[in-house]
Amino acid sequence: MEKLIQRHERLEGSTYKIRDEGKGVSIFVTINDAIYPDGSRRPYEIFMNTKKPELFEWMTAVCVLTSAYLQRSEDVEYITSRLKEIFGPESYYAKDLYGKTQQYHSFVGHLGSLLEEHIARLAPAKS
Repeated sequence: MEKLIQRHERLEGSTYKIRDEGKGVSIFVTINDAIYPDGSRRPYEIFMNTKKPELFEWMTAVCVLTSAYLQRSEDVEYITSRLKEIFGPESYYAKDLYGKTQQYHSFVGHLGSLLEEHIARLAPAKS
């Protein structure tokens, strides 16, 4: 097992909204980043919340396991690819972070795409 990355005293994060318009379900996802002295950032932990209590159990499990992986591995792209592979019984369409409508095969798969987009935003701009 890789070494645990120690939690910083202060983390900065972003909160996103995942919405399945067909079911009227919204999940708010917060991704907190560790910020290093050189200014680089990487996701450290993830939290989800919704008004639907029947979703709390699996959301908590996904958050705990994804955060544990992010805190122990340098390969953050691996977890995004694995989450995106998860299919549910019904796919749906939703807007990505750039406003483009995408098809998602599950909320967990959508979370993987969201995490991937978040990581891409952390990359320094190429000149």
